[in-house]
Order: sequence, then structure tokens, then C-alpha cells
Amino acid sequence: MKNTLGISVNIPFESDYSISLIGGSSSGGAMYSIFVDGVYVGDHSFYNPNYDSFHYDELNTLNTIHLTEGEHEVLMRARKSIYSTAYAQLDTL
Repeated sequence: MKNTLGISVNIPFESDYSISLIGGSSSGGAMYSIFVDGVYVGDHSFYNPNYDSFHYDELNTLNTIHLTEGEHEVLMRARKSIYSTAYAQLDTL
């Protein structure tokens, strides 16, 4: 799917997990919706007001989700972009 990034993560033990991320952009950026195993956990804006230099966002804590031990999929889907390409760089998840 265009402007979608899927990441497989290994969860060490069953628990409630708070989903947080930091990212940035060196261009206009985009708004992303974040899903874990198909469950919506929140949005993150990779918008860069500077355009001419790399801009890191603040830590964004999304919703908490209960996860079992094992593999899970985190999906980032661009839903709004200033440009035709929804550029974002994920630093920490």
C-alpha cells in the first residue's frame, strides 16, 4: 500500500504497553495513523515547519494496548501530506 510502513516487533511478555514514538522530517512531512495488529492507537504528525533542515518531533505517547508475548505488527499509514510523498523518519518506537 502506498505511503504505508509495517514493522514486526517481538514482545517479550504479555502486558499492557504504552505506544510512544519519536520521528522527524527534512521536508514537509505528513500525518500518520498508527495501528498495532490492526487496532488504531493514535496519530503522529511528522510535519516540519523549517523545510530547509531536519526537524525532530517531540516524544508522542499514543494509546495503551494489551499485547501478548510474541510477534506483532506495527503499521504506520500516511493519511495527509503536504507533498505527493509522505516523508517521515521513525527514530524510536
